[in-house]
Order: sequence, then C-alpha cells, then structure tokens
Amino acid sequence: MKKILIFLLTLTCFTLSYPQTKALNHPLSLAPTQTKFMHPLDFNGSKGEKDKVISYIEELVENQMALIGMESNVVSREMEEAELVAFKKLTKAKDRKLLNNLISQLRYTGNISYVVLEQMYDYEISASDKKLEW
Repeated sequence: MKKILIFLLTLTCFTLSYPQTKALNHPLSLAPTQTKFMHPLDFNGSKGEKDKVISYIEELVENQMALIGMESNVVSREMEEAELVAFKKLTKAKDRKLLNNLISQLRYTGNISYVVLEQMYDYEISASDKKLEW
C-alpha cells in the first residue's frame, strides 16, 4: 500500500509542469492556498500552526485525489498520515538552504507535498556524500 501511495503522490506532484504563476491559477493545480504552506523549519508546535499544517495537508490530499479521480476515505487518510509523518521528519532537517531550494522547486510545479519534499531532501543529502569513482 505504501508503494501505491508514494506512486500517487509522485505522479500528482509532477503532473503539472507550468511556471509558478500559471500553475497556481491552473484549474487542475494541486496547490492549496500557498499562504497555508508551513515551512517545516519555521514550525514551533503551537496549536495554530498544527491546525495550519493539518488544513494544508487535508486540502493537498483532497486536490490530489480529485486530480486522479479517486474517492477513497482509506487512501485519503493514509496519504494524509504520510504527509504528516513527512512534515514531522522535515522539522528535524539540518540543511535549511537545501530545504529552501527544494521548496522553491516544488513551488514552481504548483504542488508542495511534504512526502515528495522529504524524499527529495533525503536523496539530495545522500547524493551530497557521494563522489564519482572509477
């Protein structure tokens, strides 16, 4: 089931390839209101910020499900949970500059999924330690 969720999130994340200004106004844009996005490293754990993150995740998943034409409470809850777990992991990220860069890249697509952001962050961190060798 996790592989299916990751596939759906990845698919919906990269479905839109419009510039940011078009993607945010595009009728099929996945992006919840961008002002709702909470940068994981700016999160202080207050009730208001928790509510903001939950609201963003719920709207993001709802948009993803609508885009693929799927209606399933089970899948929606699992996707929401995966987003929340990814957000919590990202609050412990060590490289703010890298995270900011990745957020900018995802914002360009009109979709900032915490799951995809976490995967991208982990891949970048992993790749930063590797060197080309013969």
